Amino acid sequence: MQKTTQDGHCYFMIFIDDHSQYIKVKLLKTKDEAKEKLMALIEHAEVETSKWVNYFWSNGGSKYSSGQFAKYLKSKGIHHEFTNPDTPQENGVAKHANYTLVYAAQIMLFESSLSRSFWGYAIFYTTHVLNRVIN
Repeated sequence: MQKTTQDGHCYFMIFIDDHSQYIKVKLLKTKDEAKEKLMALIEHAEVETSKWVNYFWSNGGSKYSSGQFAKYLKSKGIHHEFTNPDTPQENGVAKHANYTLVYAAQIMLFESSLSRSFWGYAIFYTTHVLNRVIN
């Protein structure tokens, strides 16, 4: 996002369960937080659902292909697969969800006349609504 939230977050990342299309959003102050947030999310999801993560798909970005993160996935028995370079159609679900979240958040902020620094709340609210709409 172009504006920092009131809490100092500049970025957000989304995680989508391939089976249910359930979306989780994490706000980030720096891009370096991505690995730690993802590892915490995996741990939380496994405890919350009593099911184990089997596969993790990513776009091959450096934050997900580092040695430390690869070791973590291997220790958990999680298969890491990458989308092919220059094939955005393989990442269509994530791209569509990202677009929908940003667009809806922008509309909410515009319609409510709130400052753009509230974008984090708007993203969370949009995620909450999307997770309750039947796919």
